[in-house]
Amino acid sequence: MNENVETAMSIIKIHWKEEQEEKGEKEEEEEEEEEETQDAEKAKGQNRGWSLIWAGFSINVLATVGVNSFGVLFSPRLLELGSSPSLLSSVTSVSLGAGCVLCLFMAPLLHRWGCRRLVMPISLLYSVAFFLAALASSRLAAFAGAAMVAGSCGRIISAVVQVAVSRSYQQMRPLAMGVTAVGISVSQVVGPPLLAFLMGHYNLRTTLLLTGVVMLHLCLAATLLPSDPACDSSERLSYLVVLRRRGVLLLCLVIALFNAGLFVSWATIPLALFATGHSPHEVSLYLSVAGLANLVARVATSLLQGRCSRPLFALKVASAMAAVAICVWHLVEHRVWKTAWLAVLGAGNGVVGNVSGLVTLEVVGLRRQAVVVSLASMFSGVAILLVGPVADLAREVTGTYAGSMCLLSGLLLVSQLLSVCLPSARPRSRPPNTHKYHLLTRPSA
Repeated sequence: MNENVETAMSIIKIHWKEEQEEKGEKEEEEEEEEEETQDAEKAKGQNRGWSLIWAGFSINVLATVGVNSFGVLFSPRLLELGSSPSLLSSVTSVSLGAGCVLCLFMAPLLHRWGCRRLVMPISLLYSVAFFLAALASSRLAAFAGAAMVAGSCGRIISAVVQVAVSRSYQQMRPLAMGVTAVGISVSQVVGPPLLAFLMGHYNLRTTLLLTGVVMLHLCLAATLLPSDPACDSSERLSYLVVLRRRGVLLLCLVIALFNAGLFVSWATIPLALFATGHSPHEVSLYLSVAGLANLVARVATSLLQGRCSRPLFALKVASAMAAVAICVWHLVEHRVWKTAWLAVLGAGNGVVGNVSGLVTLEVVGLRRQAVVVSLASMFSGVAILLVGPVADLAREVTGTYAGSMCLLSGLLLVSQLLSVCLPSARPRSRPPNTHKYHLLTRPSA
């Protein structure tokens, strides 16, 4: 008799817990829908138009041109002076990883200062880093210092632009986020040939000084960013509270593995090309082709995002493309096939870069976006710092870059498997990513 009573009580407790959990989830969904409605009204009232989109585009071009071009700018000279490929690869990986880790402080600073006041001093530091690198007596010191500052500042600036644009638009949000992200591809197309041209006509110091002058335009473009904080003081969220939400930790891990595999691969590709006897001009052409494919993929994704309701599926397909391309690219010898597979890798990277922001919005909502972007960037930084040395170790053990490429390809496949477990998007009465082309004009006040 007592056993039956205990069994019945346990069943009642289980049902009661399930009902409470369902009730809590329903209340959270209702609160998030109400918050997103309020954010939409704020976005309409801000009357941003296209000015913020083009400002974000310009900022992404300038903020990433240094990171995308360091392989062309420094690697040939440092390899001639006897620097090891492992050292150059480690410095690049640490610069990218440090930038991602420092993004952990982006959310509280963004909530306190707002986008404009946060980006302007970081942009000034970015420019000053190139001036100081030009004055360095050692090329290795110039490379290490400029790479560290550029990697850190560029990553933070790009993350702030993503949050600013997503919060300032509602119905044209997918297009706005896509157009601003296209700037990253433009820098990959234009940066390497431009710096290779400057290095061919001027010395390294003059090239760094000219690059620092161009980077000052980041401060000018930052004046068009919104000055208000990303959220009210009552909406500030704790990192631990957000991590306990369903799917947030898994989302951070998936994005971290994606970024680690792609970032380390782009840091390794120039060194692999130099090791096979390619000239700086040829390496810049390879990177430009990959950047052009990246640009086309981002533009196409931006135009289709408003009609596509499955960004997570697009993320999985693009990551699979990139995983195959990384592995096959190093195995082929003919230049045509090498260029083609590098273009596939660039296209996959472009799609991943564009849709990852929308996947984040679908899983966590607009209110928690800044915090989750900071957490995902921090996870990405730790992953890059771990994966970079492991990829170098694989190269030293195998004697070629094939081991590193296979390792990075496997990392992308693991992240794709984990993405299957991500929670699906919650149904909404008014989906935030709907897009109609007649709304591309300035929104009415």
